[in-house]
Amino acid sequence: MARVVAAVVVVGNGGGNGGGNNNRPAPPKDGPGPIADALHNAEALKLTPEQKTKLEALGKEIRAKAEKGGDREAIRKEAMDGVKEILTPEQLAKLKESMNHTVASALKTAAPAVKAAAASPGGLQAPDAV
Repeated sequence: MARVVAAVVVVGNGGGNGGGNNNRPAPPKDGPGPIADALHNAEALKLTPEQKTKLEALGKEIRAKAEKGGDREAIRKEAMDGVKEILTPEQLAKLKESMNHTVASALKTAAPAVKAAAASPGGLQAPDAV
C-alpha cells in the first residue's frame, strides 16, 4: 500500500539548500520572514531610509546565524524582536496584517492538495511514519 506524505510549507522560510549538510532550506537573502516581509512591503509600510538600512543589517546578521544552524525558533524570535525595535507600532501592525494574509493565502492554496492526499489510498501519514 502506498503512503502519502503531505507537508505544509511555512511562508517566509526560504528555499533551496543552505549548502550545509543538514539539508535545511536556506534563509531568504533579506533574512527570515518578518525582515524580508518588511523590506518587501517597504513602500506600503512607509519605511524611512534609516529603517531600511537597519532592517537590511538585521537581515544579514540573522541570516548568518541561520546559516550556522542552531535553534531556528530562537533565531526567528530574535528577528521579530529586532523588527519590533525598528518599526513604529503602526508599521508593525500593518506588517503583522500582511504576514497573516500571506499565511492564510498559502494555507488556502495548500488545502486542495492536502484534501486530495487525504482522500488517496493510504491517506495522510506523519513524516516520521514513512
